[in-house]
Amino acid sequence: MGTVLSIPFSAFWLRSSVVSVLISLISDTWANGPHDIKLIFLG
Repeated sequence: MGTVLSIPFSAFWLRSSVVSVLISLISDTWANGPHDIKLIFLG
């Protein structure tokens, strides 16, 4: 049962980490210039 519980928790933690990184990246980019955000989303 420990394995079953750890998988969703890991997925949740991973998703939270990704969201945090994205927010910090967007914040840094916004500080540099809003036009740079389009480049990030467009790749």
